[in-house]
Amino acid sequence: MLVIFRKATSSAAPTVVFLKARRYRDQPGYRLERKRWHAITQDGVALGGGGEGRAVRMTLPSSEGLATQEEAKAYWLQHYGGKDMPLTVQSGGKEYPVIVRFDAWNNHAYTDSLNQVGQKLPKRLFGLKRAQAMSRILEVIEHPHRRLRYNGADLLLEGKRNGEHYTVVLAWHDASGRYVFKSAYFRSIAEIVRLQQRQDPRKNNGPLQKSEP
Repeated sequence: MLVIFRKATSSAAPTVVFLKARRYRDQPGYRLERKRWHAITQDGVALGGGGEGRAVRMTLPSSEGLATQEEAKAYWLQHYGGKDMPLTVQSGGKEYPVIVRFDAWNNHAYTDSLNQVGQKLPKRLFGLKRAQAMSRILEVIEHPHRRLRYNGADLLLEGKRNGEHYTVVLAWHDASGRYVFKSAYFRSIAEIVRLQQRQDPRKNNGPLQKSEP
């Protein structure tokens, strides 16, 4: 459980998140110091606060009011871009401590692909629906309704809303010992059923692969 948070003294210094569960000893990016396990993130922003023994979750301001790509990009850079976030995926009655990297250049949480046949480079345009859902990303990661695997990535699904699932895609990166956020998008129930039927059974070294979803 996350128990204490300390804000870094400068934007360049890391935020240290204190943890007390011994299971963290097997996870890359954690270290034991003063009888506590620590996860390091370079965001320089306090993730929250709370008392000993009580779980503390990071909350973000709602993104539902975003209306332009400029606003969406600013929201991404302020709350996600360039940050390594220690999170806990709760799935199947178990907890999986993970660190998720959100690259500053990634715009796949607020743009849609418009690839065309013969197009060499992918073209993306502002996606209002995706942009307005960005504040739900952490909730979906930590409390997925369902987990799937496809094309080597982990798909974490929000519960069904209006006949579709909001889906967060994470890819495991061995060298850094972190998951990397790849995308967040909406998929219909029929699309999710097809993805479930085509799941990739291969496992990687990430914590989420230690048991079947």
